[in-house]
Amino acid sequence: MRNNIKIFVFTIIVACIGSALAVNLFNNKDKELNLGDKIVCRKGEYNSVFLFWSNCKKCDKGYYCPGNDRKYACPTGVTSKEGSSKYADCKICKENGKYYDGNKCVACPQGYYCSNGIKTACPSGTTTKGTGAKKSSDCIKVNCKNGEYLNNGKCTICPKNNYCDGKVKKSCGQYKTSSTGSTKYSDCKCESGRYSDGSSCIICPPGSYCNNNKKYACPSGKTTKGTGAKSANECISNKSTTITCKNGEYLHNNNCIVCPPGYYCMNNKQYKCPTGTTTTIKGAASSTLCKKIVCESGKYLNGSNCVDCPKGSYCKDNKKYACPSGKTTKGTGAKKSSQCNVKICSQGQYLNGSKCVACPKGSYCKDNKKYACPSGYTSKAGSSSINKCYQHIKGGYSLVSSKQYRCPTGSYSVARDVYYGNDSRCTPCSKGYYQDGETKTSCKKCPTGTTTNKTGSTTSSACKKIVCANGEYLNGSNCVTCPQGSYCMGNKKYTCPSGYTSKAGSSSCTKIACSAGKYLSGSSCITCPANYYCYNNNKYACPSGYTSKAGSSSCTRQSCVSIATASACTSKSYCKWDYTYGCRNK
Repeated sequence: MRNNIKIFVFTIIVACIGSALAVNLFNNKDKELNLGDKIVCRKGEYNSVFLFWSNCKKCDKGYYCPGNDRKYACPTGVTSKEGSSKYADCKICKENGKYYDGNKCVACPQGYYCSNGIKTACPSGTTTKGTGAKKSSDCIKVNCKNGEYLNNGKCTICPKNNYCDGKVKKSCGQYKTSSTGSTKYSDCKCESGRYSDGSSCIICPPGSYCNNNKKYACPSGKTTKGTGAKSANECISNKSTTITCKNGEYLHNNNCIVCPPGYYCMNNKQYKCPTGTTTTIKGAASSTLCKKIVCESGKYLNGSNCVDCPKGSYCKDNKKYACPSGKTTKGTGAKKSSQCNVKICSQGQYLNGSKCVACPKGSYCKDNKKYACPSGYTSKAGSSSINKCYQHIKGGYSLVSSKQYRCPTGSYSVARDVYYGNDSRCTPCSKGYYQDGETKTSCKKCPTGTTTNKTGSTTSSACKKIVCANGEYLNGSNCVTCPQGSYCMGNKKYTCPSGYTSKAGSSSCTKIACSAGKYLSGSSCITCPANYYCYNNNKYACPSGYTSKAGSSSCTRQSCVSIATASACTSKSYCKWDYTYGCRNK
């Protein structure tokens, strides 16, 4: 009988366990399970285990659950909402009248009330009696005047170093002061010995004195013993003031400055540690504190700094060594030569396993890596830069900031490839052309004899009759300068008549006037030939008994010579002026 009872109880337990496991599997069918039946819960949940089964439950209020099956209690004084997943969610103060300032729960300031950890400003014209208000009803109407604040329900004069707007008291801040009854922040002045730089109060430097927010220089030949002088009475003779800094400090602008790391300071001066050495503390007072710098493996010494070993090198014993040709490292910080085990691929290739493979179309490859071209771009195989990625732009479209736009009327574009980083805009129609449609690949030419006044014309009505200036003529759709020997007017060109000429760009012709010794032939001045004389553009033959040289404007009488001897006549003969021009005896 007793054995039968044991068997019955065991059967019930097994049945319950089986049912629970089935329910567990059903309830957690959307959870991540591993083969060991352990449930991995989401963030904001934790694993609740009972007997032989587990279940993911929403994180309880006052806890945070990062998703590693456990829940963690919030620190004392703060709580969290249900389902919180991180420590930062523990920011709700348990105690009303307080709020979480990012580090801890602090009293709600005057003018606010805090409930469930939330700080809320009182409505306009109201404030609280003091700090720590818990509910909106703690906000009461304020009847205090400026220069006063509400203190435990009573209007109280604003104390020194504060300013009051009739509701609350606000501190002037560090190093600032004010008189009692101050009403605004501008009533707060820097304390004597400091001056305002516009946002904060700065200690008065040596050689100056400061009060009423301002800095004043000591008179010539005078200085102060140190910083923070408050009046001109503290300015004393330069000769009586000698600033001596202690070892570990140096003098700068009459201030003793703590010696920074990498230097040692003595006798008011700062000295840099020798190359390869440094100090590890501030205020080093001796060169003996400059110790040899020992960089860890994977870094090298650069001046006085240990620097991470760059890719393509390995570093040890403070030195940097380049990898062998054709090899590099996986990244920075390599410590030994055996880490130079990555093959360097050529530009336009990438490392696939241990092989360099040509970059495929639509990608670019550099530094052993393959990168996809930006969306909308492609590239040719073997591209080595993002600037090799391009978009094919149809005619009639532009590309601006990687986006395509339709060419508007008055413009056009042709099909082309545009590389990444570049824009390609539509081209305005030139003068003499127009385009009245969108997405066009060319512009329409104005009818002969007409043109447009500007580029980018959108209608044929923009084509106006061309009127050339005097001295120009119309050639197609262009006004051309009138050539020499012609005159131009009314868009037409005319040749100057015989005996007339013109300069280029003329609208009239002028009569040709040849110089003496020349005659006009057509429109050219020709040199007068021998035995002729020329003037007033005409050529004349010399009369009988006269002659001339080429280029003459007059003729001269011929000399009388003996026909027989071809010599001048003797005194016993005379010259007979007939056709023979011979000598005759007297």
